[in-house]
Amino acid sequence: SFSFQFRNDSLNIFALQFGKNDIITLILDKTDTVIVHIDLNKKPYHVRVDNSRESMLMGVYEQYTNQNLHKVDSLGAIFERSKGDPGFFAISSLIDQAYQEILIDQKIFSGNFIQQNPGSLAALVVLNRNFKQFQLFDQYEDFNYYDLLDSSLMLAYPDNKHVLKHHEITGKIRNKILNDKLASEKLSIGQPAPDMNLPGAYANEYRLSDLHGKMLVLYFWAARDGRSRQVNQDLNELSKVYKDQDMEVYAFSLDTQEEIWKAAIRLDQLEWIHVSDLKSNQSPVIQLYQVPDKLPYFYLLNRKGIIIFRGHSFDEMKEVLITSLGETS
Repeated sequence: SFSFQFRNDSLNIFALQFGKNDIITLILDKTDTVIVHIDLNKKPYHVRVDNSRESMLMGVYEQYTNQNLHKVDSLGAIFERSKGDPGFFAISSLIDQAYQEILIDQKIFSGNFIQQNPGSLAALVVLNRNFKQFQLFDQYEDFNYYDLLDSSLMLAYPDNKHVLKHHEITGKIRNKILNDKLASEKLSIGQPAPDMNLPGAYANEYRLSDLHGKMLVLYFWAARDGRSRQVNQDLNELSKVYKDQDMEVYAFSLDTQEEIWKAAIRLDQLEWIHVSDLKSNQSPVIQLYQVPDKLPYFYLLNRKGIIIFRGHSFDEMKEVLITSLGETS
């Protein structure tokens, strides 16, 4: 056993390291005197912290997490031993499935922990913890946890630096969710598509509103994206069939290198309107049209520039297009 002391001016989060990679999280107030018990004869190590409720909560969480990490390490050992096995691919698939189940279990446990201890700094640590290389909680998909902790912790520790930082982060996430919702409403079916004027691949500029009067496929793609290159062929065939019925494709590339973009246009023989600002995901157009990371992505505009479809599915877009052309023929 051993002991040490140090100056602590407020409720703070500390890491106590023992061994090479083993760490205990302690959450200590300025007057706390804690006793840490570590049983090194068990693997994963058994840890108990006395005299600090926050640290005791962290101990409960880390004990459960260490058990799951131990399971993952065991799966890794099985994976390594199985590399020369004739049934390796089947074994690998089972290992992946088992790992996913552990990951799901860890997130469920962590979510329950946060909901049961919303006024605790321990819950704030858990919210920001990774499991191995995976982030358990997404700021937007799991915003309910961020919001719950923000309201509870601001009541419990309104002057704490960690709580104030979380309050700032939560406010930014909340504003982005609200702005995205408002932007999404403006891009919903039945709304006019926002106008834009962009440099073309082989001409000066193309303004979207100049194409009113045509059925317009607004197509977001990238030369570097394999799925986009496959869809290019399908969209090419569709364009050739319906071009005489005033169908047009306005293709926005998310590439950054002009040579690669133009080479893909030539190789795939794409006779459409091609535009790009070569800023990829940093382009204001991506923000304007809320284009997701997964490509390709489609908007379908009627002859008045009204959005009648948006989404990833080429087949669904094609069906809406053919139906709309039939109604106006």
